[in-house]
Amino acid sequence: MNLLLRGRGADISARPLWVLRLCGAAMGFAIYVLSDLLGAREVSGFSPFPLLAVSMLLGVFIAPSRFGSALWLMLGMLVTTVCVVSFTPIVRAPAQHFVRADISVQPVDAIIVLSGGMNGEGLLGLGVMNRLTSGMAEARRRGVRTIALSIIEDVSRGTRVTSESDQRALLSELAPDLAVLFVRDVHSTHDEALQFAALGRTHGWQRVALITSPLHTRRSCRTFERAGLPVICVPARAREYSLLRLGGMFARLNVFRDVLYETTATLMYSTRGWN
Repeated sequence: MNLLLRGRGADISARPLWVLRLCGAAMGFAIYVLSDLLGAREVSGFSPFPLLAVSMLLGVFIAPSRFGSALWLMLGMLVTTVCVVSFTPIVRAPAQHFVRADISVQPVDAIIVLSGGMNGEGLLGLGVMNRLTSGMAEARRRGVRTIALSIIEDVSRGTRVTSESDQRALLSELAPDLAVLFVRDVHSTHDEALQFAALGRTHGWQRVALITSPLHTRRSCRTFERAGLPVICVPARAREYSLLRLGGMFARLNVFRDVLYETTATLMYSTRGWN
């Protein structure tokens, strides 16, 4: 610690210098882990290994310099942030800002359920399952017979994996009375808005109910409206955590990650004129 704080890399012998570089690599690793815990990787969009390598290399090169103390400062700020988020309800108010729930009895022509993640076998992740089951429930509540979904595709492993078969199987088992429509080749909420808006024009939809995760509702509904498709925004039932009773450090960290992601995405969408 003393070596880092004093930044004496230029004055010390070769052996302590390498020890100092190893300490810098360890601190770079710790900074990466804490940043990832807070959701920095999801915001950046990069894969884990390059970010980890860059963080450790920066620690190796910064530690012996006069700026070595900056590593301690960054590490301290991250530890403080993790503790505050984990053990206080501070994240609840910013999270509520991103939730949009429209109370409306106006008729809708279809239920739109937004996509999310899947595993390597094409099976839907928990978040998408929450959206889909909430969409089915909303369709029954409103007496709507049409549900529209976006297909998730993954070609990163050299083979094409899609969620279509799992989505069709779930709807066939749980809601066989619903007619299902799909849009394809979507990689963002903006893509989904454009595709569903085009589908709505084809079928003459005047208004739809849009189902997505609670913290995703405000940005997604504004993006759909910007694309020309009127929506009634309906938050899906979140099973990962409860915004009303936000208990436990892992739940608070999950909410913080979603808040950080939505804040960044909202700023990006506003800059591009998408919402």
